Formats: sequence, C-alpha cells, structure tokens
Amino acid sequence: MSVWNIQSRFVRAQVQSLGAMLGPAWFSIGGRSVQPFAVAPWAEDCGPEYGALPGLLKRLRGEWACVPFGMEVGGRRLPPDWLPSQGAPDPDSLPHGRSSNADWQLTGIRGDRVELILTYPEPHPVSLLRRTIWASDTLPKLHVSLEIEVRRSCELPLGVHPTFNLPARPRQAVLELGGSPRAWTPPVPLESVSPRFCADVRGVPLDRVPLLDGGFEDITRLPLPYPEEEIVLVPGVSGQAVLRNLEGEYTATLSWDAGIFPACQLWLSNGGRSAYPWNSRFRALAIEPVCAAFDFGTWVSRHRGNPLWRAGVPCTVSLSPDQPFETTYCIAVS
Repeated sequence: MSVWNIQSRFVRAQVQSLGAMLGPAWFSIGGRSVQPFAVAPWAEDCGPEYGALPGLLKRLRGEWACVPFGMEVGGRRLPPDWLPSQGAPDPDSLPHGRSSNADWQLTGIRGDRVELILTYPEPHPVSLLRRTIWASDTLPKLHVSLEIEVRRSCELPLGVHPTFNLPARPRQAVLELGGSPRAWTPPVPLESVSPRFCADVRGVPLDRVPLLDGGFEDITRLPLPYPEEEIVLVPGVSGQAVLRNLEGEYTATLSWDAGIFPACQLWLSNGGRSAYPWNSRFRALAIEPVCAAFDFGTWVSRHRGNPLWRAGVPCTVSLSPDQPFETTYCIAVS
C-alpha cells in the first residue's frame, strides 16, 4: 500500500493506493488549516481481526469511487417489491466494488495532481477506471474526476463516497442540500444495527424523518444526540451539499453533476456499530452522490420495477464501450 502527497497554495492532501482513497486533506482558510474528512481510527491496527476486513474498511477515509455502488448481498433480505422476478445477485460481493477494495496503480504525479488507474478482470463489464485528483491553486478546493471504460454495454449503479468529520457535540453541524430534497429510508435496517428510523419511508422532508418510537428526527442537524447508524437516500438534490461545522467554524461544500448522480445517499454514523473495527468509536457523515437503489447492488438497481424507478428516480448509469464515461466533482472548504 502506497501513499502519495499533492499540494497547492491552499490545499495539502494524501491519496493512498488502497481504494484510491483521498484523505486526510488540509485546506488553508483564514490563516488556519482545516481537515474536514473522516479517517477511521483503526487504520494502523494489526492481527487476525484486522486482516479479515475487506480492503474498503482497512484504511477507510475521506473520499473514494464505488464502481459498482453497493453490496449484492443486501438484495436477498429485501421485500418483494424491491426484488426482480428473475435472475440472481451478482456473485461479486465486494462492498462498493473492486474500486473500493483494490490497490490502484499510479500513472502520473506532479506537485498538485495525481492520476491512478485500476483494471478489472474478465468477465466484469468494466475494463478500466481512471481517477485524477488535483488541488486548486486559487481556492481551498479539490477537484476529482472519474473515468470508466467498459468491455461491453451495461447498466451499473455508480457513486462516489465523500465522508466528513462531525463535531463531538450533538447538533453542531448543519447539512444543506440544494434543490428539492426528499428523504427515503431503506426497506430493511442495516445489518446487526438497532434501527431508530422507520423503514421504507418515502419522500419526506429531511427534518421530518419518522422514528420507530414515535415523533420525528431532523437529519439536517448532526450528529444526532444518541448512538445510531442509519442510511437515508435523498433524490431531488440539485448537485450541491453544504456541511457547516459550527464547532470547527468551517463549511465544506460538495458539488457534482446531478444529471449523472440524481440522488445522494447519506450515511449517518454516530457510534452505532459496536463490533470490530467500529467499537462504537466512529462518527462521520458520508454525503454520497449516487445513481443507485440505496446500496443494494447491481441486481436490485437494474430492476426497473423497484419503488425508486417507479417514482422516477434512475438507479443505474448506461455505459458503452463507444462512449467512455467521465464525471468531475469538487470539494471546497471555507
């Protein structure tokens, strides 16, 4: 596993080969340095438990690409209206795809920019990914591009996975999503985690997410004042998310192409997982631009009869060998 450093006048960042994960990164604002990304505290662990972790979890940090987005095993627990009537989940059960778990190869680096590639073996329809990360020399901002080449035409759920620090004190971060965001909760809770949000809620305001014990939760003010681990899908976002860290006195702004990623998935993590490696010590908010049916994987996302497709929310991206895919997104701090 290798780590590379890039730097401009306003940003200094690390990029690792494992998952091509970006982070930590330090942004210069107002005479001080701010590091907005979540970095898992177990990255330097060793031993059999650590060795058994998927690559995604071993050094989880910052931001990375998910090709395809999701985990195929999730589909087997879903109610009938989410499941295709034919076929079966893809046997490749790597969480968030090979892109999140394998070591990428460095193809170019200069002071403020790094480029990496990852090849996929047959028979996967994806043949090559290219990920370029560069630091702005005029603003405290990072730009990221993702290119995908495929062997044959296919429909895949795609997403990227920026994961941000949250304050220690409850409600000391404010999340603002542009457009007309509406919250959906998954039809089944996260595995081995006690849920607090009602399941299968569709299209509610972000400050009125129903709770199992009655009442509502406002997920725009974080972290929540109790241990939790929840996933919420938010269609209708215009391509910008703003996270104001009141405790840290800075704002992180994520911008993306809503024509490619018509929703964002929010992963609210606040010490809700007690098993290793989490040990109730991880606190973060992932704001994940996606074209996917939650993180239920390719089989479910391709199913045009699932409730999201029926509601007009696309869940896959069409990829063709005749037209390479490329998208660019930005993370800025102020």
